[in-house]
Amino acid sequence: MSFTTSPVSLKAIRKYYELMMDTADLLITSAHYNVADFRMYARISPSEKIVPPVEAIGLPVELGPQVTAEIFHEITPTRRRLNSQKFCLCVGYVGPRKNHFELLQAWKKYYESDVYNNEVLVVVGTPWQSAQDIVDLLRDKNFCGGTIVYLENPSNAELAYLYEKCRFTLCLFLFEGWGLSVSESIAEDKPVVILNETTLPEAGYGVATAVDTRNLKEMQMMIDCMFNDEGFYKESLKRVNDARPNLPTRSVFSQRFLQSVKKHCV
Repeated sequence: MSFTTSPVSLKAIRKYYELMMDTADLLITSAHYNVADFRMYARISPSEKIVPPVEAIGLPVELGPQVTAEIFHEITPTRRRLNSQKFCLCVGYVGPRKNHFELLQAWKKYYESDVYNNEVLVVVGTPWQSAQDIVDLLRDKNFCGGTIVYLENPSNAELAYLYEKCRFTLCLFLFEGWGLSVSESIAEDKPVVILNETTLPEAGYGVATAVDTRNLKEMQMMIDCMFNDEGFYKESLKRVNDARPNLPTRSVFSQRFLQSVKKHCV
């Protein structure tokens, strides 16, 4: 279950809410934030029993597809050329709750600053129908001097390549039900900057670098530090590298899932 009480989510979830309550034996989600969010939406206090029960089991943090000689041909020349540039990466659907507009404004501030040195922002994600204005801006080569690369539907090999070659990732999402791009970044041993909202801190397992406000200046500062402050960057990278061996693998995640099912449905 991915559930957030953003205005967009509420409108979409209402038609499914009664169906879930009437037919499901168990709701499984990634974060305790979602459990609390569901309680708030259902107007259930912490002392009341939820029917059906809702359990948070986290997200797996494990390497996905790796770039090998066998699949390298799947990576288009446009993606390969990014290897010669220093770039950061944002992965996620392009839509209102993903906060791309503020990301782009923060990038614009960084691009116009004295410390900018030919870095690139790579944005990956399928657009929602309601996000055409953001897509137009992402594709506008006059915006920030063409320093933004938008990739709508990369293959698994290309996405793995982007994670491998990027310096860090950005997940400045306002409302996030799962946080997969955060755990993917950690799995690929890349520092990740998150907005300290909804499920993102839990997806980051305490090693993501959090921006506590939506202040564009603070976002710009974090981009600057990740690109230009080697001490800050290496410390962020060390947190990820030190934590990753102890984070749940897909096997551990599967065990948690089965334990929840056995506990409530068997």
